[in-house]
Formats: sequence, structure tokens, C-alpha cells
Amino acid sequence: TRRALLLGALSLSGAAAELRRLRSSPRAASQALAVLDAGGAVRKPKTDARTFVYTSFDSGLRAMLVQDPDAKSTGFAVAVEAGSLEDPADFQGLAHFCEHMVFLGSEKYPDQQRFSQVLALHGGNHNAFTSSEETVYYNQIGNDGVEEAMDIFSRFFIDPSFSDEMVYKEIHAVDSEHKKNMPNTQLRLWHLLKSRANPQSPMSQFSTGDLQTLKEIPESHGKSLVQALKSFHKQNYCAKRLHLVIINNMTAAEQLALAHRHFDSIPKATTETCPPRPRYDDRALYSKALGNLGRRFTVGTKGSPEMWVVLPAPPMKDRYKELAQAYLWNALGNFGPGSLKALLLKEDLSQSYSYYADSTVAGSNVFVTFQLTEKGLANTDRVLELFFAYLDVMRKAGVDSKALGSVQQLRQVSFDYQEKKSSEYDAAS
Repeated sequence: TRRALLLGALSLSGAAAELRRLRSSPRAASQALAVLDAGGAVRKPKTDARTFVYTSFDSGLRAMLVQDPDAKSTGFAVAVEAGSLEDPADFQGLAHFCEHMVFLGSEKYPDQQRFSQVLALHGGNHNAFTSSEETVYYNQIGNDGVEEAMDIFSRFFIDPSFSDEMVYKEIHAVDSEHKKNMPNTQLRLWHLLKSRANPQSPMSQFSTGDLQTLKEIPESHGKSLVQALKSFHKQNYCAKRLHLVIINNMTAAEQLALAHRHFDSIPKATTETCPPRPRYDDRALYSKALGNLGRRFTVGTKGSPEMWVVLPAPPMKDRYKELAQAYLWNALGNFGPGSLKALLLKEDLSQSYSYYADSTVAGSNVFVTFQLTEKGLANTDRVLELFFAYLDVMRKAGVDSKALGSVQQLRQVSFDYQEKKSSEYDAAS
């Protein structure tokens, strides 16, 4: 049996900093549908013929309305500024479980199958995911069914049933999802890393949830899952933390009227009823004081051997325009003479490696995954020696303004000339 080696959390002093969702490259971040500039206006790709309108409702809900003359159906989605980081310590996995439960009926539409049936009747589809800092629900439907589907969907955020009967049925679906994921080596490594983070940070918690964390352990302490769900929804699914997207061939005015008809029932947010989402990056995830730096873990796998190197970085979420993460990947992605790639190939230690940077309201981490050869598996210290030597050369050389400019230009071109999503469903997501 080959082994995957996780080298947990080595410090990257002075260097640049969800599996929905692990990606191999940060370049995907440039592929946003559209972005807001400092003045709140919408910037879109140069080749995009669609019309974008961004607005806020009196309730605090924010909406992006996209008129696409070529759209044959309607895509619509809501992103909630709440994810697994908001899980209570005594109900780990609650955000994910809430994602499941809102589909299963509301006070206005108690039939648990109503939404799925309406979508199916009009050629639609739906899905959702919970990440560390957001929960996203996205859908597509033929235009003749949009009024009914939108009204049912809006109740996810207004008055979901959270009935005792459905709660205790759906908990087994979440438990089965966790059991299905258990053989996945990447997910096992990801949860292992998280479990070794600062216990004072919610990043250290079990984000998927299962029968034990959501029901058995809380109930043994006299706590109710149904009440926890209702409290979580009330606290986090409030207007100022909801972002609506609609994409179809209607005018912006028609889309706005559609949104108001179905989402104006969401109560108006106040500072007391809907405070800004919390941040957690005031506490280090990994540090020498915590004793969780420089640790090695070995996990068995039947696949090819890999070594994950995980490096905590300064909080980067609010500094994304500086492109530190993209700059680092650009340097690591140099495969020419004298590069890290060339050195590893020359010594037959690794044929390739990938890079991923994760920045959330809980902090930032850099992941480098080396695909090891047989020799590399037997000489992991040598791989690390070359890796850190390469980073040290970068650090001493300082930021190459020409290289940074090239990264900026490439990302701008990628944004300006990106391909249009293949469907309203993909665009809304």
C-alpha cells in the first residue's frame, strides 16, 4: 500500500500567501461572472453582451440582475453569508444540515417535494453547497415556471418548516453523506488538518456533521437539534447576509419586480437582528505557541504517493488585489532551468506538484501537493529541502515588479475574455 504524507502546517515566514470545493490553481479566481468596482458599479468582461444591475432592497438584501438576450431559461440563486465557520461548537455540521433542511417544506408550502416537482415540470434543476463561509443555493427553470418556483424558493429564507419528523429523517441522509466521503483520501487529509488547527478557531471543527455531532451528543446534554436549526436560521439567514442573483432575458426592471414580489417578505434587517458576519482571523490557526507547527502525519492510501505541505499565511482575504497568492503560484509554476520543478525532476523526486491558497474570514493557508516518485517517497526531507531553499531564494530576491505586472495583465485578460457559462444554471451558481 502506498502512502500519502501530510506535512502539517510549517511556517512560511515572510513569503507570500471547502473540497464546494480543493482547487489546483488560484487562476480560477479570476473567472468571476462580474465584479463591483470601488463605487459599486458593475465591471464585466469586454466580450460580455449581457446587462448587469446591482441593487439593494430596503430590507438589506442585495441583488445582481443579469439580462441575457440569448437566455432560454431563468437561473436564480441566493448566497448566504454563513457557512461551517458559523457552526455552534455543540452542533458541528449545523450549517450543512440547514442547507439540507430548507428544501423540505415551509409554512407556506409544507409539501417537501413541491420545489423539486415544479422544477422538473418546467425542465429545471437545483443544487446547493455549504463552504466554510457561505451557503449557496442555485437553480434553473423554464421561464413559464419562474413565478411559482421563485415563490417556493424564497420561503427557504423566510419560514422553513424544520419539522421534527423531517429533521430526524434527514439527519440520516447527512450521516450517510459523511460515511460515503470517509474513503476519500483528500477529504480525510483535509479534516485531519482542520482538526489540528487552533481549538479557539471554528476552523478546527467538523464541518460536514454526522449523527453523533448533530443529534446523539447534543441530545445527551439535553439540547434540541430542531431548536438549534431554528436559532441558526434566524441568526444567519437574515436580509443583510443574503445575495440574490437572477439571470434571464427579462429587462432589469422586470427582474427587479420579480425579486420584490417574492423576496420582500424577508424581514428588514437591523444591526441587532442581523449583525455583520463575524471574523475569526484574530487568532492564529497554527503557531509555535500552539505546538501544531512542523508536524507530520501519514495516511494510508491505495493511490499514488503524495506529500502535502501546508503553510499558514497572514490573513489575505481583504488583500486579494495585491495578488500575493497568484504571484507565489507564478513563481512555483516556473518550469525552466533552475526552477523547483527542474530540480525535483533532475533528482527524480517528483514529476509534478500543484498549489492551492485558501483565504477565509478564519485566516489563510497555502497548500502545495507534491506527486512523489518512489525515490521521492523515500526522501521526503530532500523534497522539503529543495522546496524551502527555493522559497528562500524568492524571499531574498524580493518582489519582482515585472513578474507581478505580468501576473496582473494575465488575470485581467482572463477576466476580460473569459468564455460565457454554458447555461443560466452554471452562471447563477
